[in-house]
Amino acid sequence: MKRLLLSFGYAFRGLAAGVHKTRNLRIHLSAAIYCFALAPFFIDSRSGWVALIVLCFGIVAAELFNTAIETLCDRITANFDRQIGLIKDLAAGAVLMLAFGALLVAGILFSDGAGWRRLLQFCQSQPWYPVLLAAALPVVILFIRGRTKKE
Repeated sequence: MKRLLLSFGYAFRGLAAGVHKTRNLRIHLSAAIYCFALAPFFIDSRSGWVALIVLCFGIVAAELFNTAIETLCDRITANFDRQIGLIKDLAAGAVLMLAFGALLVAGILFSDGAGWRRLLQFCQSQPWYPVLLAAALPVVILFIRGRTKKE
């Protein structure tokens, strides 16, 4: 049991390192949070929820794989190497393809006019909701930017 708990600790440490190191991962996480905040107004089927969950978590996983590959490549050589560059580009391309697919699915899920009407009605009856979403934007922007090193 101790080894299992340790393995979860290592996994969470890896996730935290990815969030700390990778701006694109922070962008994907921020977009996912907003998608989940808006999804209840647009998604009324299990398959829609499954698509959203799989894509959001899939993009995060792909970005973590990409970061792991880039980190490993950088560890192998700090000098420019054409093959290493290709490996890094392929990994980044995989994330890009998944992100494009997620954008297409999000476009389908969030294009429902009835969903926009439900969101508008909810915002009219609960004015704190759009205020909360808007107030979160500066926090999200700071999260995406990450810490800047003072030199």
